[in-house]
Amino acid sequence: MFSTSLNTTSEEPNTHANFVDLGLPGMLPVLNEECLDLAIKASLALGGRILPQIKFDRKHYVYADLPQAYQITQKHYPIMLDGRLFFYDFKENESHILVERIQMEQDTAKSIYKGDKVLIDYNRAGMPLLEIVTSCQPTHPNDAKLIVRELQELLKSLGISDAEIENGQLRVDVNLSVQGEKYSSPRVEIKNVAGSKNAERAVEYEYRRHIEMLSRGQIPLPETRRYEADNDRTITLRVKEEEPDYRFFQDPDLPQITVTNERISKIHGILGEIPFDVKKRFCNQFGMDVPDVKNVFRNPWSIEMFTRLVWSLQIDPKLVYKWIYEHIYGNVERKDLNFQKVIEENFGHKKLVELIMMVHEQNITVANAKQVMMKIIDGDERLPNEIAEEQGFIGGTFTSEEVTSAVMKALDDPVNAKVIAKIIKGNERPVMSLVGTVMKAINRRGDPVVIKKMLVERIAEIKNSGKFVAPAGSDAEE
Repeated sequence: MFSTSLNTTSEEPNTHANFVDLGLPGMLPVLNEECLDLAIKASLALGGRILPQIKFDRKHYVYADLPQAYQITQKHYPIMLDGRLFFYDFKENESHILVERIQMEQDTAKSIYKGDKVLIDYNRAGMPLLEIVTSCQPTHPNDAKLIVRELQELLKSLGISDAEIENGQLRVDVNLSVQGEKYSSPRVEIKNVAGSKNAERAVEYEYRRHIEMLSRGQIPLPETRRYEADNDRTITLRVKEEEPDYRFFQDPDLPQITVTNERISKIHGILGEIPFDVKKRFCNQFGMDVPDVKNVFRNPWSIEMFTRLVWSLQIDPKLVYKWIYEHIYGNVERKDLNFQKVIEENFGHKKLVELIMMVHEQNITVANAKQVMMKIIDGDERLPNEIAEEQGFIGGTFTSEEVTSAVMKALDDPVNAKVIAKIIKGNERPVMSLVGTVMKAINRRGDPVVIKKMLVERIAEIKNSGKFVAPAGSDAEE
């Protein structure tokens, strides 16, 4: 943030730290202005009030991961105040959490614990951090997970960060207290919770711990804790007997910075639509349900792919969603394959369009289209239309008269008499074997759901007529 060292955590330890990062005598920090622009972008996306004058402060404490013995941060004049992060809550309703402030600061070095030793990697020292502080609000545990995910999507879409928690690009601190008519507990901080799901689990555990202690007449200590995902519990790191004296004062080596309206306007002009607004538009414009929209928004590439398909096909977006995120995704998951790789390499835009349009224009049945889909998932490089022609699937569905005729033939065939007898006796499981017989007769160009319904209705008529005679030797012989 204040030096020319490469921002990386994947290189060999201590190979990207210079005299500024190491706090050597005589060093002078200089602000990387790209960090300022990204901070302004985040502030605009969260709808906050950007301060016209910002300053940097020194936060003093002594530890091996802080070579300067202070951290450069923004205690008194942050980049933004009073923002809001919108999200869909656990009931799928539009909600928001207040963002108290956004401040820029530099990261510490990375501590690596090896037995009784602590190794320090200074590659991370001085990396830019954007601290987003939300206000204290009553929050359902599931909302904690949803808030973190919404923030991840926002940061990724803005190009501010890859926001991968596993790589340390997004760190979550959870603060919790219980306030009510019966109980009241002091604030407890849970540091560096890894992952959105763990944020939810940490809140659930800590809430239960507070309630259990308060119900026994005990008051939880105001402390800093750590969440252990493997054991699903929080443990004490340190007790906050009193607020530490960090001796904040303005950094004398860094000047006050004026954030001009021209700079803000320029960044606002390239901001684009934020993820929550796009989700809301998908719900309103495409008539999609919130859970389905959330699935689309799992990854930026997924949003782009889905949007491009919807505009190319100009058909019901729900049909597009069903094929991509139910039929294809479901089968890719069962085969333990990479969804993005299968979509981009096996299908591509052209094959997806062709497959979905074949079904939409009723040139092929859904059942047969799924067979074509499976061949492409398994690596068939031909176009969907070529596979369908080779399999004899092209020609659309048979007419209702043709399907009815095939159903009647199957029921009149003596080979199926034992199966029919079982169904008449109340065992409906053999119906699907008759569905298969009918589908085979019409070259699988029919809707199995409709065929099953026709068979069940027709067999009920046969039963009510009293004319059916079970074949000798069958379980249902009458």
